[in-house]
Amino acid sequence: SAMLYSGQWHILRGRRDQARVALEKAVKILCNQDTDQYLVARADLDQLDAVVNTIVANRQRRDNDMLRQRKGGHDRTARFIQMVKEQKALLGRNGRPYFSFGFQNGAWGYINYGCLIGGDGEVYVYDYQLSDKLLQNYKVSASDYKRALELMSRLRRKEIPPPDGRAFDAGFGSWVATNRTGSTTLRMVGNVWGELDDPIAKELVQFINKWCSSANRGGLFGGFKFSPQKPGKSDRSKLSE
Repeated sequence: SAMLYSGQWHILRGRRDQARVALEKAVKILCNQDTDQYLVARADLDQLDAVVNTIVANRQRRDNDMLRQRKGGHDRTARFIQMVKEQKALLGRNGRPYFSFGFQNGAWGYINYGCLIGGDGEVYVYDYQLSDKLLQNYKVSASDYKRALELMSRLRRKEIPPPDGRAFDAGFGSWVATNRTGSTTLRMVGNVWGELDDPIAKELVQFINKWCSSANRGGLFGGFKFSPQKPGKSDRSKLSE
């Protein structure tokens, strides 16, 4: 039957839909005419069905795997954010002071790293891309921490002036001092840049940079070199060293 050969011809060229139409016609035509060709057409049609079913099953399995991975990623992100939040709450319980640096960016895959400094000068480091847990726990020098706490006690809580717009999808980094009166952002970088025009705030930022290596690592563009000048035509380039 011409339909049988037409179906086989389409199979060879990967045209499954056209092959199915031709083979179904061949089965109807040959069922009462040629037993051998009918069996061939029936076998080719069954094999085509098996191939299509396998393709559909593999596609469904791949889609399900992607959904599980996506859900797992969302769950992991939520757990990580909660871990950092709980550590901040632990350090700040009963109004105890602590310092923090953190950088986040979700534009190029999820990035979240930083450190928390509190208690008796313990430093807790976290990095979403490296671990689901706090990576390190070490102490800064007692003299440095005593000086930082004294500076914090003299820091007047106020807001950073309206920051300059700098870039898109560059994330958000911040240096923060927290005590019983609340949190004060000392500096911010990323999509927007700004800092407190206060020598106490600037000295605290220097301490945080000294204690927290990731505060010097930089974000998407490789550096957190702060430049207070107004943005110009090449703002994007100012985000790197």
